[in-house]
Amino acid sequence: MENTEKKKGNISLPLILLIVSLSILLILILTVFNKENDSPFDESLYLKKEILQPRTLTDREVPTEEDICVINEGKIIECKILSSSGKYIFLKQVTAMDDSVSEIEYIETWSNISESNWELTDLLYRFKCHENRGHADWGTDPCL
Repeated sequence: MENTEKKKGNISLPLILLIVSLSILLILILTVFNKENDSPFDESLYLKKEILQPRTLTDREVPTEEDICVINEGKIIECKILSSSGKYIFLKQVTAMDDSVSEIEYIETWSNISESNWELTDLLYRFKCHENRGHADWGTDPCL
């Protein structure tokens, strides 16, 4: 009788481990494959900026950098598409500034709202400060 009880105890531990392993695997699969808007950057490192002037592009199957690189503020240093899909385009733009802010980096998200029509739907930013005016690396804390 003791032998039967030991076998039952030995079977339950592997069964529990199997269930836990399968649960973890399912969570990982759902996390990886359930991203509609798979961002090529860490959004937590940026501040959200209100889009004051709506921007759209029409008659473009896939917009190019020349189509969507416009000056937000300052002078453009760098402007490039980070990634592109049929639904979203992520654009990185770095502009030179003055006063306490040396550079601002914008991340624009363009969404395909209908066939060949795109709209700026999200605008994020972070900045670098001039020497002795705050953080010299990219950040979201205000410059002095």
